[in-house]
Amino acid sequence: MENYSMRIIPRIFLRYYELIEDEMISQDEKQLIKLAFTLLNKRIEKNISQDEMAERTGLSKSVISRMETFSSIPSSLTLTKYASELGMELVLVDRELYKMWNTKNKSIMEK
Repeated sequence: MENYSMRIIPRIFLRYYELIEDEMISQDEKQLIKLAFTLLNKRIEKNISQDEMAERTGLSKSVISRMETFSSIPSSLTLTKYASELGMELVLVDRELYKMWNTKNKSIMEK
């Protein structure tokens, strides 16, 4: 896993920041990119290889790779399987409630 991280991760970080700053990409697509990036970071944190993740989720390694390199938009089923294997849940939250929660937590973190 260490070799993978040393070779691939810097390129993925660079690609992530390029896409987030790209004005031609919609906000909806940027949200999916952020979600995929969060899931990738969690997989790496748990030291799970793409091969192992493919085996655990039943997804092909190519589907996982395309999602993690932001070269395709994953389906909700793909995201759900991937997140579930990492001990995470995909949850929809009312935007206004999220904004209120986010604002409240930012002010707590600044103290």
